[in-house]
Parts: sequence; C-alpha cells; structure tokens
Amino acid sequence: MTIGIGILVYLTVEKALGHAIGGRPLLTLGVLLVVVGLQFFSLGLISEMITSHHEERAEERERAELLVDEILS
Repeated sequence: MTIGIGILVYLTVEKALGHAIGGRPLLTLGVLLVVVGLQFFSLGLISEMITSHHEERAEERERAELLVDEILS
C-alpha cells in the first residue's frame, strides 16, 4: 500500500506540473496497489478479531470446566 501511495503522490505532483497522467499505466498500478493494500490490512484486522475472540472463548471454556470439576469433586 505504501508503494501505491508513493506512486500516486508522484503522479499528483506530475498533474500539478501540468502533465497528463490519465493514460499512464502507472496510475492504474498505483490505484491497484492501494486497493490491494487496503484489502490485506482489512483481512489482517478481521483475522486478528477472530483469533482474539477464539482465545477468549477458550479461556471461558477452561474456567467453566474447572468450576464443574470443583462442583463434582
């Protein structure tokens, strides 16, 4: 994503200097890299949320099993 942002900043400077950037493949590459980077970032956040939720549930199950063991003992 950082490379894509760098490319888009470069193209923004080129546009500000008066050059045409609409037909360049570099524009498509920059947008593609930013979008793919955002998707990777979002997927990482979602997977982290799922993992932490799973760990919390496992801890709750262990506590419940210990409580049941104490009651049955």
